[in-house]
Amino acid sequence: MHCTLGFDAPPAPVWVRGNAGALEDALRNLLENAVFHTRQGTEVTVAVSPSGTVSVADRGPGIAESDVPHIFERFWRGRGVSRPGAGLGLAIVAEIVRAHHAEIQVKDASRGGALIVMKLPLF
Repeated sequence: MHCTLGFDAPPAPVWVRGNAGALEDALRNLLENAVFHTRQGTEVTVAVSPSGTVSVADRGPGIAESDVPHIFERFWRGRGVSRPGAGLGLAIVAEIVRAHHAEIQVKDASRGGALIVMKLPLF
């Protein structure tokens, strides 16, 4: 692996309403995407908050504002992406978020790169 993974945990467990397997798939897709796009030697960070927010931040090139409306579309892979794949990972995340009546946002990470935030319903 060319990066490290960090985890910012809340002081107590956070219980969210949803299908554990589907939410695991969403988080895995976000992590795989972040690891692929982050710069070598940097950190990808997952943070969970007591409000049910799960965020994944990388230190890659970020997401151009003009691309944000497209990143959750099926088969859309971004400009200049040369790795194998069908462009379905973030589309799957978006469907899981919708099915859970949750929200997803794309932001610029505070230290550069992309920040994707899922706001999940609390149990």
